Amino acid sequence: MVESYLIVGASSDIALHLASQLLDKGHSLTLLARDSQRVEHLVHQGASHIHGDALDKESIQKAVETANENGGGKISGVAHLVGSLVLRPP
Repeated sequence: MVESYLIVGASSDIALHLASQLLDKGHSLTLLARDSQRVEHLVHQGASHIHGDALDKESIQKAVETANENGGGKISGVAHLVGSLVLRPP
């Protein structure tokens, strides 16, 4: 059975790497991301993309519903990779 995963903040570098690994293993992926261009190559590989923001209730709800449908009523895992890190000299 195919396992379904949801990645929130899917356009971050670490999320893109994780998504590629999960797709390579044949899993179903739902990606919630604001930047559609950064996840486009994953969509071409079979991932579902929900364009939205992690702070938007409707975006989260749609992403969860999609991942649940893709997994036949079950989501095997969620990766919450939202956020940013600004590095600058002290």
